[in-house]
Amino acid sequence: MGLGPADLANIFDFSPKVRPENCVLVGVRDIDAVEKENVRRAGIGVFLLCAILTSAYAHRDGRGVTHGRRGTAGYHISLDMDWIDPEDAPGVGTPVRGGATYREAHLAMEIIADTAACSVLKSSK
Repeated sequence: MGLGPADLANIFDFSPKVRPENCVLVGVRDIDAVEKENVRRAGIGVFLLCAILTSAYAHRDGRGVTHGRRGTAGYHISLDMDWIDPEDAPGVGTPVRGGATYREAHLAMEIIADTAACSVLKSSK
């Protein structure tokens, strides 16, 4: 999104690589003050973990994916393992109790993969 160091943000002489309106954070549990301000200023969509776990609306009706892919040909998913509870992912960089379980994370990825715009790269072997 062009928010990092200029040498990285301007690789290939253009920035941003991803428009903020096409970014969405799903399953947010904890966010530091600087990141929170960057997210707010950029207008990035945010779906809190508590909302997902209590009603599952962001996954079930695809709002997170829909928000992120407006005006694009598809989308990329990056699963931050810090989202997973350290009981299920003990080797994460920032272990914080209260994250998604293995089953919840797996279900979220299945629901996302079932959407029409998701394509999985397959090996040519």
